[in-house]
Amino acid sequence: MQLIPRSTFLIIYILFFSISTNAQNVQYTPPCCGFPSIINDRKLTNDGGCIFVGTIHGNHLDTIPVYDVEGNLLRYQLNNTNTDFLIEKFNNEGKREWHREYGGKGDDEATNVEQTADGGYIVVGNTNSNDGNVFGNHGLGDAWILKLTKNGEIEWQKAIGGSDYDEAFNIKQTKDGGYIIAGYTASLDGDLIKYPKNTGSNWIVKLKKDGHIEWQKIFEDSSPKNRISDFSINQSTDGGYNVSFNCKKDIAISKVIDSLVILSNGTPLTQRLMSACIMKLSNKGELEWKKTISDGNSDLDVKVKTLKQLKDNEYMIGIEQRPHYVLSLMSVNTNALL
Repeated sequence: MQLIPRSTFLIIYILFFSISTNAQNVQYTPPCCGFPSIINDRKLTNDGGCIFVGTIHGNHLDTIPVYDVEGNLLRYQLNNTNTDFLIEKFNNEGKREWHREYGGKGDDEATNVEQTADGGYIVVGNTNSNDGNVFGNHGLGDAWILKLTKNGEIEWQKAIGGSDYDEAFNIKQTKDGGYIIAGYTASLDGDLIKYPKNTGSNWIVKLKKDGHIEWQKIFEDSSPKNRISDFSINQSTDGGYNVSFNCKKDIAISKVIDSLVILSNGTPLTQRLMSACIMKLSNKGELEWKKTISDGNSDLDVKVKTLKQLKDNEYMIGIEQRPHYVLSLMSVNTNALL
């Protein structure tokens, strides 16, 4: 029997941990308060503990007017329906070390967290605020980045985007101490002023160590019907970037319900399914290649949940297949993919 090398075992463990913890968001009520919260990401930390990020009903209260049926102002009442970034750190015994809520009067949601080389944390998400802890929002919604100390205090914050909706899903620290972000943008102005024809695109942003934009790229294959999800990114062995995401694909409903043809105004209805994709970028964000992963069954959702590069063209990929939620781990050579 051939023993599995310890390094390979650790890779497999990390991949399956990532698949299982990212399969769905988790509802959670923090010990500090009665507000239910949603946990979007959780990571093991260098001290053996863990850190959670997500969203919670916020403390940045606003007032809203209340009118009678004739339109007369009756009173003002407090409105706390907004949500904030939720960040919680636990030690290796599961005891909470600290709890942080950051944001403003709008809705703010943390989607991803990573521990940084200095022992602190980088948190990314989305903000609809331009007050409280948020400064520099360009419009409807921006990607929002927080650099935290090891104790959860803000070192710096950065809102990036334009006047339309912009979202950030994933962030990693790069070898030069900066950061790489994967997200989605629909803006034509602000930080996206160089892309006046943008109609909704996958969005890759490289930040310097202090949070200022070094470069950014958009990939215009994410129209509303192809909009990505589970967008993640990490640095490749050659200093470029590996990107994984799930593009939506439309297939005829007749394919998935026993060949029963259903028509709407004479046109076959479609069902939207997921296709797992990975792409390789250079260290300046230029597209080198893009591959699609499929099991050959067009009736199934195939979603890539995690991606780990082993060597130049070899990747370990965590796949989720729906509707049965089958999780699998596969090693692939990208030269063999379509």
